[in-house]
Amino acid sequence: MRAGRLLLALLTVLLVWAAPPVRAQSLADLARQEEARRKAARERAAKEGQEGAVETYTNTSLEETDGELAFDPEKNDTATTSAGTAAESGRLDRERSTREELERTWRDRAAQARAHIEDARAERKYLSGLSLVAGEYYVDENGKVLVRDLAHLRRLVAEADARLAAAEGALSDLERSARKQSIPPGWLR
Repeated sequence: MRAGRLLLALLTVLLVWAAPPVRAQSLADLARQEEARRKAARERAAKEGQEGAVETYTNTSLEETDGELAFDPEKNDTATTSAGTAAESGRLDRERSTREELERTWRDRAAQARAHIEDARAERKYLSGLSLVAGEYYVDENGKVLVRDLAHLRRLVAEADARLAAAEGALSDLERSARKQSIPPGWLR
């Protein structure tokens, strides 16, 4: 037992002594590595002709600007500002009209899908309300046979059920598509 403890202690000391020394990476080392990585990225971007694609803000670049804003409204002249405001206003008007057109399109699509559901429900309700006895049939005002027998009526009701399910599925698909495209839910009401 004593020999086992001695062997265990000796083995522990040997492992600790043989382990390579571990030293924490200093913050300065990390900063140098990151600066080198960013410099390489800037060089790659310059080589590929993408000037300004990689922008790095350092303490030096912040000191060069003396805390000035990239866009300082007090330093811009009024001619540039009014021209910029007019251009911005035009852009906003185009975005607004595009958004209104998109909303109108989605509202129309939702209304059409709901109309198809209502038509299918009405047809299903009408056909379900019909009843036939053996030997009877339904005709229209021109004498054309609409429903020949009970089996034909059942098939017509089943087809109406399928059309209703398809119309409800189409509305569900439309709602799912709208969610995926981040369309406001109110546009589908």
